[in-house]
Amino acid sequence: EAHMRANAIQTDCDDLAVAAATLASGGQCPLTGERCYDPSTVQNCLSLLLTCGCGQTSGEFAFDIGLPCKATPNGALMMVVPNLAGIVIYSPRLDASGVSRRGKLFCEELVSSFSVHQFDILSHTSSETLSAVTDPRNPRVDKRMAMPALFAAAQGNLKDLQSLANDGVDLDEADYDKRTPLHLAAAEGRADIVYFLLKRGVKLIKDRFEETALDEAKKNGHQQIAHWIQQRETMGVLPPLHGDENTVNKDDDDSDDEEDEPANRRFTKRNTFYASTGSMEHPV
Repeated sequence: EAHMRANAIQTDCDDLAVAAATLASGGQCPLTGERCYDPSTVQNCLSLLLTCGCGQTSGEFAFDIGLPCKATPNGALMMVVPNLAGIVIYSPRLDASGVSRRGKLFCEELVSSFSVHQFDILSHTSSETLSAVTDPRNPRVDKRMAMPALFAAAQGNLKDLQSLANDGVDLDEADYDKRTPLHLAAAEGRADIVYFLLKRGVKLIKDRFEETALDEAKKNGHQQIAHWIQQRETMGVLPPLHGDENTVNKDDDDSDDEEDEPANRRFTKRNTFYASTGSMEHPV
C-alpha cells in the first residue's frame, strides 16, 4: 500500500529538482533554507539511489555515471550531485531497460565534461585528463583580480601578492601590454617579489614588445634578479636567500644612500631576507 501511495504522488520537473537539490545539500531545502531530512537519512537515500535507483541498469549507471539517480517509467530522470546540484531531465522516449534515452545521454555528457563522478579524484590524476575535465566545485576567480596583483608586484607589496595568490589569482595574468607581475617586479628591482613569483612557478612570458622578465632585469641593471631567473629556467631550482644585506640588492647602484630612497623602494632585512629553507613567510 505504501508503495502504491508513493507512486501515486503527482509532481513535475521543478518539484523533483528541488527535491534532488535538497538531497544534494544534505537535507536542507535550497529555496527556504529549512532542514527537511537528517544527514543520516540523506546518506541512506543516496546510497539506495546509487545502487538501485535505475532498476536493472543501476549497476551500469553507478559504473558509468557514478552519481545517485532515479529513473521513472514515464521518462523522468532525477540525478543528485552531492554538494553541488540536483538535476531532473524529462524525455518520455525510453530505451530497452526503461530509462529515458536522452536523460541517460545527458548524464553521460555531463560526467565527460565535468568532474562530478564519485571517483574522479582517483581517475583524473594525469595532467591530460585534468585539462579536459572541469571541476564545477572549484571557485571561479575573477580575472579583474589580476590587476591588483600587477600593482602589488610593481610596488613591492609582498603581503598583498601572497594574499591574492592564496585566493587563487592567476599570477601569470597579464595587462594590455602582456606584461605579467614578474615583468613589473623585475623591471622595478623588487627582489623579494621576483623570488616569491619564481618559487610559485610563474612562466617566463614575452610581452607585446617580445621581451621577458629576464630582459627587463638585464636592461635595468638588476643582475641578481637576472641570475635567479636564469637559474630557475636552466636548472629548475632557486638558491636560498641569506641574511647578508648585500645579497639581494648588490646590483642596485642607486641604493647607496638609503635615506634618499622612498620607504617603499628600500629593501630591509625584515621584508627581504628569509630563512635558508626558501620560505617566504617567516622573516629572519
